Amino acid sequence: MEKREPFPFPDASFPGFANTRGGGIEIVALEGVDKGKIWRLEQLPVVIGRAPENEIHSPLDRKMSRQHARLLKVENRYFLEDLGSTNGTFLRGMKLVGQTELFHGEHFICGETTFRFGVKDQDIPREDATVMVSSKEAPAAISMTYLREAIAVLDICNSSALASQFGDEQAMLVKRELRRHYLPVVRRWGAQFVKNTGDGYLVTFTQARDALGASVETLQHLREYNATAPPNAQLRLRFGLNYGETMVDADGDRHGNAVNIAFRVEGVREENRPEASSAAPALRPEDRIYLTEGMYAELAPTVQALCRPLGQFVLKGIVELHVLYEVQWDALDDTQFEG
Repeated sequence: MEKREPFPFPDASFPGFANTRGGGIEIVALEGVDKGKIWRLEQLPVVIGRAPENEIHSPLDRKMSRQHARLLKVENRYFLEDLGSTNGTFLRGMKLVGQTELFHGEHFICGETTFRFGVKDQDIPREDATVMVSSKEAPAAISMTYLREAIAVLDICNSSALASQFGDEQAMLVKRELRRHYLPVVRRWGAQFVKNTGDGYLVTFTQARDALGASVETLQHLREYNATAPPNAQLRLRFGLNYGETMVDADGDRHGNAVNIAFRVEGVREENRPEASSAAPALRPEDRIYLTEGMYAELAPTVQALCRPLGQFVLKGIVELHVLYEVQWDALDDTQFEG
């Protein structure tokens, strides 16, 4: 498979961004005529519909009623209510009847538009969009750029123990060896951003298949290297892969919830399971690639067939449970990443 050459990400600036953080809610149009718009609102209730007086105004969605649905807050809980719309409001695949509690990160449908609901102080990831701000302190409109990317986080297993047993100099030599093996691989797979994190790397790719391809190739190559390397020079890695929206700062660094999740997946442990289950596969301590459900959904069926579910996990600092998958990388090859 021909690998893409990486290209530099242009410098990005975010004027007025500090004025939009903290408090209120954020509504993102994921699908429909308003795809890409983000509304940040400080005051509730909020009415969604085609009428111009609504806080979320969608005049081009012909299946949306003039006053279609309402978002409201009761104490610290949020609710979604259909306002007698012609075509209904849908949440979790069901048509709403009365008020239904709405949680951070959930999607709902009004007319032909799919929205995502978020609480702004949750460090929400965002897609490429024009941000429509409704706040007394913030400007009327702010243009920002965000990316949908495949995110790979890797870490050297037991790096602290390695330094303790063999010394800091040997630990540094192992990190240098990782750089020598890993960086040429991610370049061949078209990495868009590479950052050293001390004992590992944060890397992003345009396509999920490229992030996984680079991870698989690295472990397959290191399997041969470790077979002949002495114990104090072996490289044992953990990969955590996620697909989602990243926020890019002026230096090109990646931030946001999608990045945080990838870090949590890389270091996930047995104690992160909400309930112990004898049927659930045990977690491997090293030489592993774990995926989120979002990353899994972006892969071709032939690759999905070689991923086994590990069950649900609690990830520190992340609100919802996450289903994780283990990639059986020994059985994968480059041809399965095409298409």
